[in-house]
Formats: sequence, structure tokens, C-alpha cells
Amino acid sequence: MDLFWSWLVGIVTWFLVAFIGLGVVIFNGDPAAMDTVGGEIMWTGPVQFAVGLFVALAAGLVHRRPERTRAGRHALAVFAIPLLAIVIELVALATPIGGNPPVVIVNGLLAAVGAIAGWLLGPVFRNRR
Repeated sequence: MDLFWSWLVGIVTWFLVAFIGLGVVIFNGDPAAMDTVGGEIMWTGPVQFAVGLFVALAAGLVHRRPERTRAGRHALAVFAIPLLAIVIELVALATPIGGNPPVVIVNGLLAAVGAIAGWLLGPVFRNRR
């Protein structure tokens, strides 16, 4: 049950942060910059990093003891949703919706780095309570 709550909070956080990030990109993004690979990464990369960061942080904070002390179980609770999102985006490359492969790969890496940062920040926020 500990994984269920971590994953549920991770999914909800993913939707919220992705929705907010998408709004920022849509309303503030420069359409001319979005036509280039570098411009698209500049606008979508920080959103992907933030999604990975906040999803991992939220999932890690919800994961309770004693399961949290088991490194493998805690890593599964924290990284499952960010990794699932990355895999879904990579699989989407093979569909007609597709996407720009370099952008998807760089955004996936940024989301993974964000998730690692969220995992590392978890104990900092947990100890502040």
C-alpha cells in the first residue's frame, strides 16, 4: 500500500506540474523559437526538469517508514512515475504523433535529472518538518 500512495501522489503531481508547465509554454513561448530544436528544448526542457523534480519529491515525501528505509523499495516509489512518463514519451516517437527525437531524448534526460534531484532533496524537506 505504501507504493500505491506514492504513485498516486506522483501521478497527481505529474498532471498538475505538466499542466502548469504547458500553460507557461503555450502562453509565453515564442513560436519562432519553437521551430528549432534548440528553441523547443529551451522552452520544454525546464518544464520536463520541473516535472521530474516535483514528481519524485512528492512521491518520496509521501513514502512512509519503515518501507522508506529500504533503498530498493524507496527508489521504486520515487522513480516509477518519472520513468514511466519518460518511457511513454519515447514510445510515442514510434506513433504517428511522433515528435522530434532529439527533443524527446533531451527532455527525457532532463526529466531523469530532475527526478534524481527530487530524490536527493527529499530528506532535506523531510528533516525540516
